[in-house]
Amino acid sequence: MASAVDSLCNVVTNWANFAPLPGNCKKFSLIATTDSFQPEGIPFLKLDLSQDDAIARVFSFSHQQPFNVFASPWMRIPPDVMDNPYQAIANFPMPKSFLER
Repeated sequence: MASAVDSLCNVVTNWANFAPLPGNCKKFSLIATTDSFQPEGIPFLKLDLSQDDAIARVFSFSHQQPFNVFASPWMRIPPDVMDNPYQAIANFPMPKSFLER
């Protein structure tokens, strides 16, 4: 978060239109990024949660990245309407300050 007064917001996607329906692809996922990041591969961290410094390594890794990536669960094509307050197929909670990035 950018400051102690930053608040969370929800970035939602209500629908994804597939016309015509693809024949060889059955599932899809949505990705939202900050800082104009266009993913070709997403860096990840492999952890052993039995290590004492595992959580500290997550925060360190996250703060070293110049961008943020939010990924939805995999969904069928066409997507089902989700049971959530927004009737959205994807919901990305994030700090409001990320919207300016």
